[in-house]
Amino acid sequence: MAKGVKKIKWTGQGIVKNELSVPNQKVVIAPDQDVFFQVGQWYESTPEADKKKAVTWMFQGWKKRNTILEKSVPAGYAYGIKIPKNLCGPFQYYVEASLYHKKDLANQTGLIVSGYCPPKIVTSKWCTSNDGKDVRKEHVFSYGDVIYLNLTTEGLNGHVNLSVDFCRRITGTDDPVIFTQKSVDVIDGEINLELSNTFKWYAQVIRPNPVDQFYVKVYDPANRKYITDSNKDTEHARFLRIKNKVASTVTKTPSNLTPLKIGQADKNHQSYGFCKYITIKQNQKLVFDEADLRNGKKKENVIHLHYLAGGSDKNKTIKIELGAKAPGKCANHKGKVFDLAPLKKAGFMNVKKDSDDAFSFDVNFKYKHENDYIAFFKEYFLPSPAIEANLPLTTCVYRHLLDINVHPDVAWATHFKYDQPIGGFFRAIDVKIQNGLDDELKYLTPYLVEIIKFQYSGLPDFITKFMADMIMDYFISTAQKFGFGIHAYHTFDESGNKPAVIMDYTAKYPWIAKAVIIYCVILSVLVDAIILYLTRGKGAATKIGKVASAASKYGGNVTIAMKRKGFEFITPKISVVRANYYEKQADGRIAFVQTEKVFALPLFGIQYEDKHTLGSLVTSVTGIAKVFDYARTAMTIFGHVSLLKKLGKKFGGRNSAGSSGTGSGGSSGGASGDQGTGGEKKGPSIINTNDIKRGIDNLEEGIENSIDGLFEKIGQKLNFTITIKGKYEANYEVMINHLVGSVSIKDSLENYVNNSKGIIGRKKGIDAVASCELKAGYHVKTDWIMRYAPAFIKGVMPVVDNEARADGKAEIHGSLFFERKYTYAKPEPYYVDNVIFSGIAGTLSGSVKTRGKDREGKSVTIPATPFILMEPYVAKGQKISLLDDKIINEPKS
Repeated sequence: MAKGVKKIKWTGQGIVKNELSVPNQKVVIAPDQDVFFQVGQWYESTPEADKKKAVTWMFQGWKKRNTILEKSVPAGYAYGIKIPKNLCGPFQYYVEASLYHKKDLANQTGLIVSGYCPPKIVTSKWCTSNDGKDVRKEHVFSYGDVIYLNLTTEGLNGHVNLSVDFCRRITGTDDPVIFTQKSVDVIDGEINLELSNTFKWYAQVIRPNPVDQFYVKVYDPANRKYITDSNKDTEHARFLRIKNKVASTVTKTPSNLTPLKIGQADKNHQSYGFCKYITIKQNQKLVFDEADLRNGKKKENVIHLHYLAGGSDKNKTIKIELGAKAPGKCANHKGKVFDLAPLKKAGFMNVKKDSDDAFSFDVNFKYKHENDYIAFFKEYFLPSPAIEANLPLTTCVYRHLLDINVHPDVAWATHFKYDQPIGGFFRAIDVKIQNGLDDELKYLTPYLVEIIKFQYSGLPDFITKFMADMIMDYFISTAQKFGFGIHAYHTFDESGNKPAVIMDYTAKYPWIAKAVIIYCVILSVLVDAIILYLTRGKGAATKIGKVASAASKYGGNVTIAMKRKGFEFITPKISVVRANYYEKQADGRIAFVQTEKVFALPLFGIQYEDKHTLGSLVTSVTGIAKVFDYARTAMTIFGHVSLLKKLGKKFGGRNSAGSSGTGSGGSSGGASGDQGTGGEKKGPSIINTNDIKRGIDNLEEGIENSIDGLFEKIGQKLNFTITIKGKYEANYEVMINHLVGSVSIKDSLENYVNNSKGIIGRKKGIDAVASCELKAGYHVKTDWIMRYAPAFIKGVMPVVDNEARADGKAEIHGSLFFERKYTYAKPEPYYVDNVIFSGIAGTLSGSVKTRGKDREGKSVTIPATPFILMEPYVAKGQKISLLDDKIINEPKS
């Protein structure tokens, strides 16, 4: 019968982290303070006299059960332990009490103990020997030198999977990562690395300086964050200095060096003559083979077994088999090499022991919170395992730890669409996308009417209603073009393409899509306003122009100042899909993958051609064009025809079929169908036409043609043409693999792709060309023009009395190109949109002959001469993160 201490317990003295502890199994304590334990239960066969004897307390390492401290305490007294901050972390200790000074290896009579404090990098140093003197200030290394890094930490002791990024400092830009050391151990609160590969760094240093500076960043993949110091800084060990010189070309794999003081790391330690397992198999596949150790291959003591629930792994049973123990049973491990309690506690299904050397479990699981979308999002938004457990495998010789994770097969996808493109869904799965803001905008109509009345007091009610309806039609039409959706997909079939469950978050929470659409509508309105401003209302083939023109119930008057002169913005059709999910790799590993699919034919396009003659330039310079802009606005909204009458008389518009209308000789006409003097029926008058806008256009065109005719008579001709055209098209998919830290782009068009740098861009840009041809007559006297010009122009244009003959040609041109650069960066990858401007260049040629009043002539010839007006440059955009776990947030009340 068993005798002695059966259980120990916490006395209640000292600070314990209850949220991290497990009753009767594990105690997590705060650092730098004493926590006391005492005997909690005796075995029933223990004599009462023995219970009054001194108890031996043993403070051990949990995995190896190696004794760190041992102390004899009188019966009835408590035993206290203290864990400093540098020994806090994942490393676990074991506290056990023994009445007979003997460890109980068959039963867990003690408690697992670990310390917790926030992770932190405390100190750092660069050395010429392991854990030696800090030489960063007085020593400059060369590429190929062996360099030692030491970091002291808090709250990280026992970590075996940290990553250390070695970064090169470059002023004014993002510091590049030159090298990353993965699977870094923290032993006794310290990181000690021997860097024997610095010659390889030399190839990664672009345009080296005489002396370059380096520093490190320590990444914890468990929470996807860089570890900070006391100042919340993620950059440590500033700076390692390396000069532009190669000392050695020999490279070796960097090594984890450990001082091995108190909490020694568990290694693949052999002790011949005791029990051991020779192999570990996972479904007949070797994951550990003793022969590899004999052949010099290094094996980690942690074996990662990661699985994907659903797809090809759905309902799949995993069987772990240990090679038969040699020399067989031993006193310490009578067949108890593993304990399946951690698997059962973690939630693995169908866990069972098949023999002393084998066990099995299923990697599938049932999703929780399927009816609570917010809880489901918090539980399964990637990246984190859904089930995880650590299972020790222990014999006298080998002590391995199976790190068993099951990742959810849930995929999260967001869809953004503009102008209803066909297709463009995640894995070709057709889902519902939320569109428009009809109800919300119609609700605002009464308020919009009041706003218009406040801004424009005194307007008739029908005008106010017309303006409100037009604005509302524009907003509704604009909102309807935008679509947005968020969906979660899980429990995929064997092909990994058809999910059993699709959760529509935008149907469950409509405010998500509406908030996105409202934001997009505001941006769209701003873009339209900018286009209208830049084009002065001419040629604005934007959404507002289309909506206004389509409002048939208000007739052509609604177009107001939408006089189109060749300006056309090509309406895009855009579909963008972003998705986050786990995916099994060819080598069996599980990778967290992000993908972005962009389909836009086009993303942006423009066609514009504007031609000017001397007549159109004169009307613009003298302000006549502005007068007509005001006239269009006035006529279409208020219907004041008196201004047209005045203009018709002044400029001699084409008022009647038989009247040129210059001065007072023409007739202004009457109402439609009126009879003129003598009963003669007159033609359509500019005043009585039903389309006032067309009449104003005709009037302006008539003035321009008249002036052009005058110039041609005196030998002057000028043609000025501006042409802008081009479009950006996109149809590509970007894959970001977080397991290997890579970015790959698959393009379906003739775009420029550089996968090594994660760049996709257009080979063709938007081109702008302005050309001018001038032919001038021999004798120019501008007082000729003034004879035919309207009275209010006289005095505005200068009178010139020179003779000249000129022939000239000029052209300027430039292009805009677009590119997007995707960058893998921990913890969040991102992209940046860049616009590349080619600069503005051109050529000029021609000849000029002049003669003034003194009749002395001059002649100048200009050969074809190239020139540059503006140098090329790149306009860099902002960083846009591709991983946003804050998409779903309850709206604030």
